[in-house]
Amino acid sequence: MSFFEDAYQELLADGIISGTNIGCSGSEIAAIEHKYSITLPQSYKEFLGRYGRSCEALDDNEFNYQYEHVKGMTELLIKDRQRLLIEEDELADPFPENIFFIMERYGDEFNFIIANNEADSPVYYYNYPLDTFKKVFDSVGDWFKAHAADMNSFKEQGL
Repeated sequence: MSFFEDAYQELLADGIISGTNIGCSGSEIAAIEHKYSITLPQSYKEFLGRYGRSCEALDDNEFNYQYEHVKGMTELLIKDRQRLLIEEDELADPFPENIFFIMERYGDEFNFIIANNEADSPVYYYNYPLDTFKKVFDSVGDWFKAHAADMNSFKEQGL
């Protein structure tokens, strides 16, 4: 079993999800790779294949991770950063090569990975207003577990 299959079974057993999740097709994943000329980490491909269109453990309009959202998000953020570089010429660090944004939260906080044809990638946090980024998770699996735990906590609190 893959990490995401194991995680799915664990979330199901814990009652966090009921089994209604929708993954992406292989052709949808390939379309992202083609659009950005990247090869996504296998771990993120597995995430998309299991949860890319809908994941009960993350769905609440706080976490924008779905295929329809992320397939254009990287392009928009890179174009915006290029515009800012031209207009302000003061940004600290350029985005890493082969960056791919995998989630938006609160409209100005993002998570991204580096798509270097590896089995996995660390996950980084990018704060748009502060223009800062840093590594926050060692793997895509750790990122998923943390956000699924957040959602479960929110649900338990009735939020």
